[in-house]
Amino acid sequence: MSDTSPTKRVVTLRQFCSAKGGVGKSTLAVATAKLLAKQGASAVFLLDTDHMGTSLADGLDLRAPRVTTTDDGAIDFSKPADGWWSRAETERLRIARDRADASTIEDRPPPPLFLADMLLGDELLRRPKHIRSLFWRLGEDDRHDGVHYLPASPLNLDLRLALRWLVSNNLSNWTRRFTWLIDTVLRNVPGDVDFVIDSPPGRFGLAVEVLRLQHHLTKFREYVGLPQHFPKWTASGIGEPVEVTWRTAPVIVTSSDRNDLWSVLDWWLNAREELPQLQIVANRVGQNDRPLAMVVRERLAQIDFSSAPELQTIPLIPSLASVFSKTFDLPVLDGVEAVQALLEVQS
Repeated sequence: MSDTSPTKRVVTLRQFCSAKGGVGKSTLAVATAKLLAKQGASAVFLLDTDHMGTSLADGLDLRAPRVTTTDDGAIDFSKPADGWWSRAETERLRIARDRADASTIEDRPPPPLFLADMLLGDELLRRPKHIRSLFWRLGEDDRHDGVHYLPASPLNLDLRLALRWLVSNNLSNWTRRFTWLIDTVLRNVPGDVDFVIDSPPGRFGLAVEVLRLQHHLTKFREYVGLPQHFPKWTASGIGEPVEVTWRTAPVIVTSSDRNDLWSVLDWWLNAREELPQLQIVANRVGQNDRPLAMVVRERLAQIDFSSAPELQTIPLIPSLASVFSKTFDLPVLDGVEAVQALLEVQS
């Protein structure tokens, strides 16, 4: 008799947020993804959701997937990519795309493939089995880091289109399409999956929408499924005979600057009931900085709030084994691995 018991898997959403830019949010997101991939226990997908002009495609030497194109040069989502373009080829494609006609970009986007191209069309509803081949890669074919990247577009034309789309459509529509992207990956990539989400800075908008999605996942035991028109996920799976354990690990990255820290504390105070697992990480803390835990307690005492968040700090010269293990839930045995991952991103 064949075994018909569900396949068990763990799906983790690790979101990196910040109240403002420049605090090292993207650096920590990439370092976490690289460490997860190095450990090899799950498939790792890094989703760059920042439509505000910055992109992991600029910060890293990413290679775009060599997608199939139609006769008019548009991306053919129905076919898998045939490997990856070189860095030079990727850059030439970016320049050509930025000079294209706006209507062409919106309706028939040419390569390279960015996150918005996935979300603006209806291709995800067809759940392409080759979804994994459409992600970008860092490094040569025989020496890549194992992370599947999907960057936001930094191109001026794409930014105007993305902002117009976000303004003219409510944000729940964006979240729904983003959730379908995750669903497509889950249905075509077996085993455990880690999604590392690099959110745009700010306490409103896309970052908060993804946090709300994680709130839904943590509350599955109280009701069944996501809202209408979302994928039919439940507490135990994704609508197929696969038993899923959902895990969420949202992090707000801040600096020791009070302008940033006070805003993050207020954010945490307002979100703690819906997302009790939300953590605050103070990045790039110098040895001469006043102990932030003391500063936080004093600030919360001023507003008559007794329960302070557990504040993790990442020093300028880091000993990161305990930080990555505890804060980002990574079984890092040696702090050297974490330091190397950060240095690779920053180089």
